[in-house]
Amino acid sequence: MVRKADKADISALTKLAAALWDHSSEDELSDEFSQLLSQKTACFFLKYSGELPVGFAQCQLRRDYVEGAETSPVGYLEGIFVEQPYRRNGYAGELLAACEQWAAEQGCKEFASDCEINNDTSFRFHKAMDFSEANRIVCFTKKLKTDPTRTKEPSNGNRLVILRGNSGSGKTSLAHALQQQLGRHTMVISQDVIRLQMLWVRDGPDTPALPLLVQLLEYGAAHCGVTILEGILDARVYAPLFRRAIELYGENLRAFYYDLPFEETLWRHQTRDKRQEFGETAMRRWWKEKDFIGFLPETVLSTEVTLDEAVAQIVASLNTL
Repeated sequence: MVRKADKADISALTKLAAALWDHSSEDELSDEFSQLLSQKTACFFLKYSGELPVGFAQCQLRRDYVEGAETSPVGYLEGIFVEQPYRRNGYAGELLAACEQWAAEQGCKEFASDCEINNDTSFRFHKAMDFSEANRIVCFTKKLKTDPTRTKEPSNGNRLVILRGNSGSGKTSLAHALQQQLGRHTMVISQDVIRLQMLWVRDGPDTPALPLLVQLLEYGAAHCGVTILEGILDARVYAPLFRRAIELYGENLRAFYYDLPFEETLWRHQTRDKRQEFGETAMRRWWKEKDFIGFLPETVLSTEVTLDEAVAQIVASLNTL
């Protein structure tokens, strides 16, 4: 059975969607889906095996340009997923048919989708479902020559502290304790504040949070005595941010990494105000063992280092610059 989902299905939807978009937590997806389910331009469907939800599809109306489309609005398949044991039973086709029917009821004459160029499974699915390939693009980037008005290393002596580690390790508490110790003109840049509160976007490759974090680093280099950048900050995803930090601060940069056992981060999480927002399951999914940057030296903060000791250690390190 396939049926249209409503707000009572948020838990089932987010569990399935988190398996598809593993850079997003169930809490983030729950907030996003709750908003979308209130809008007439979005729709979700669930596929059941007996009483068990085993697949979902998300479709929306797009009025901006859709590659290959000639009309507007266009129904768009934003995501589709069926759990592994239930694949090859036609369930994805049933979900897609429900999305197409919904789009037709909204007045759409065309339905579109996309997949990553190296996702052969998704490509074969789309071809099997009678999609026609509209276009292929290759995205390019290049390094720009340094603007002569921007120095690679700030001559004003402004400094940067990077605090990283897994969820629950204590990065945010340390950042704010350090800010209080250092005093005025100390800026804290929190990954979660930028990504979840200001932008409300998913994490992962090409996250919209990345360019804003870069801009804030540049502001800090020009205007703040000390800037503190804190967050999980996946070493691979945020490598461009760390490279820009090196360009901006040069030797006036210190990086620290909380290298704690998972059980320690889980215990610390239980002492936080946000402990009700997510739990062990989400933290295990986000967990990355020793996610060091590699090209930027990081001082390890172990379980034995207290908050006060960490603050003192970082302040002493800054005083050597």
